[in-house]
Amino acid sequence: PAERRLLQDNELSIMKIVSKMSDYSQKGYWLALEPTSDAGVFEFQLGVYVGSENWRVTKHTMDMTDTWYHVAGSYDGQTMTLYVNTEAVATTSYDLEAPKYNKPNQQPVKVGVDFYGNIDEVKVYNTAIAPSLMTGMCPSGEMAPESGLIAYYRFNADEGFIALDGSAHATHGVIGLLCQQTAEGHTMTLSCPEGYHISEILFANFGVNDGTCGAYVVDGCSAHDSLAVVEGQCLSENTCELVVDQSIYGRPCSGPKTLAVNAVCSPDPGTTSPWGSE
Repeated sequence: PAERRLLQDNELSIMKIVSKMSDYSQKGYWLALEPTSDAGVFEFQLGVYVGSENWRVTKHTMDMTDTWYHVAGSYDGQTMTLYVNTEAVATTSYDLEAPKYNKPNQQPVKVGVDFYGNIDEVKVYNTAIAPSLMTGMCPSGEMAPESGLIAYYRFNADEGFIALDGSAHATHGVIGLLCQQTAEGHTMTLSCPEGYHISEILFANFGVNDGTCGAYVVDGCSAHDSLAVVEGQCLSENTCELVVDQSIYGRPCSGPKTLAVNAVCSPDPGTTSPWGSE
């Protein structure tokens, strides 16, 4: 359920349920709620980037607060459909055009970016499934159909900040992941939401890095004190700033370098929700 609250004009940002997209170009796909100026009323939407600076989007406006809903979005290259409790609530057809599909990208799958509320039982498929195969309400605890299932996060494994993937792919995630990569000569700012602090640094390297958020790796050049420096400045802090300069980390190699960090935000004492607002 989404949280019912009055939003200021500058807070009317999209609350992403599931997304795999660039934060800068917005290329990728997303299933999301966009708050309207009316408290409790949201624009439920599915968006897909199909190339050549074109996006396909379908939307449905509805009151969606204070109770659990099963929501889903489906796109088969020509038809986009939104479902609420297995009922189709919006359909946009592009059948007069050639099929166009989501363009591959290197972004991680994210759950709950800027989302105020609770999310459970997240399933991602690489094929459009029939509404009859969707569970009706969440949280259900029921097994999803296996065909095409590429990720299944139940959020009930009690594994700390690890979100176990119940699909055959075992692509486990991190609850409260905070990540950033910043070029030398600039300052990196890591910030958790209000009521949270940086509890662990999963990866830190000043040097040459590869990969994306949550999956950074050293690409042949590494300053050995990177992790110690980041931990010393950021652990237990809500926000920390890291100057990315070889005077701090040393000069592990010549050429362009970046600082890449994966961290975990955890709730402060007295904050009961594991990530969003209950």
